[in-house]
Amino acid sequence: MIKLYYGNEPYYLSAEKDKILKEKGIDAGIFYSWEEAKEIVFVSPLLSDRRIVVLELEKLTADESLSAYLQKPSEFTDLFIFAGSVERNTKIYKLIKKDHAQMQCDKLSEPLLKKWIGKQLSNYGAAMNQDAYDTFMRRIPYYDDPDCNLYSIKNWICQLAFYHSEITEEIIKEVVPETLNEKMFALSKYLLAKNYPSAFRLAQLLLESREQPIAMLSAMLRTFRLSYKALLFPEIKGKALDAMLGAAQYQYAAAMRYPMPVLQKCIREIQISVNDIKSGKPAQAIFVTALGTLCETIETDSIDAGGDR
Repeated sequence: MIKLYYGNEPYYLSAEKDKILKEKGIDAGIFYSWEEAKEIVFVSPLLSDRRIVVLELEKLTADESLSAYLQKPSEFTDLFIFAGSVERNTKIYKLIKKDHAQMQCDKLSEPLLKKWIGKQLSNYGAAMNQDAYDTFMRRIPYYDDPDCNLYSIKNWICQLAFYHSEITEEIIKEVVPETLNEKMFALSKYLLAKNYPSAFRLAQLLLESREQPIAMLSAMLRTFRLSYKALLFPEIKGKALDAMLGAAQYQYAAAMRYPMPVLQKCIREIQISVNDIKSGKPAQAIFVTALGTLCETIETDSIDAGGDR
């Protein structure tokens, strides 16, 4: 048996690995490179009929030796590969996919994450109302920071539950620190409300606190993209729309007041600015210029397109 588990949610990768070791772990070994693992896959198990080999990798890449093994595996070894990411154009991945022997463990969509958070709160005998949940989600960079995962969220839930069983918005603001995600949400709200002085004051404070311009632009880009996608499906409303977008309404509703051509132009302008920073142009200058261009677009193009006046 050969199976691949991969994805950007280590919580579920660890859960699957623990399940394998618990069920089959008599003759199990964990290895962190194929060079180590290949020395034992053809060694007969001592205490059971099957040898269990768990191979943990940051990224599954091309490897001729591993490819050869997949085509002629050991008759008595079960190989389980765990990887944070995979190169899909490799022979290894294609061989595994051909046998439908892969399981993807990626970060949860927002509707599934909400259910997961609800279950964790219940385990701790705690509860959180909708306002508190919205603030909690704004303060946790689950979708923006690759290092933020379900372990991080579980840790915060534990702290909040020990603080009080009825978790309010005020408690979350006191316990969970403000993140870039929430700061950019505030900046986007200022822009979309045409409160340009407040938008520039906040932007200046963010730059002075050494927030990365490319990260700030990327967070804004997500807001506009979600809003644009939401406008493509006017027949879908409420929770059904949240589920389709994988995001809560507060993340995209404000920008939906503007016509699609305006959102398209904003998306294009932010993406150009992100690309300029990636190419080595001065990041702070690009960020401030992009902010000015967005203000101009929201102020003038929305009127031309028949939007907010």
